[in-house]
Amino acid sequence: MIRDARGDDLATVVDLWREFEAEAPEPAWRDDEGEVRQRELERAIGTDIVLLAEQDARPVGLAVADTKSERVGFLHILYVRPSARQLGRVRSTSAGASHPPK
Repeated sequence: MIRDARGDDLATVVDLWREFEAEAPEPAWRDDEGEVRQRELERAIGTDIVLLAEQDARPVGLAVADTKSERVGFLHILYVRPSARQLGRVRSTSAGASHPPK
């Protein structure tokens, strides 16, 4: 199931984001902006597109996107936990980001 993240999902969103960052870390020469990014994620919930993918009521994926206009948006994060890969979660999560629930 794909659903919008809510305010009470912040810890889950941050956990998934940290897993994403651990798997695909920023280059060593870049400043650590973890705290800034965490605040951006918190602000994005409810204003931008932040989706959680769930399997058996457990979070397995995250998509974070923003819209620039009615037809243009940018997908910033698309992450699925390794244990849930190859199950179509990326397809479902990215489709959810391109057609967010109303």
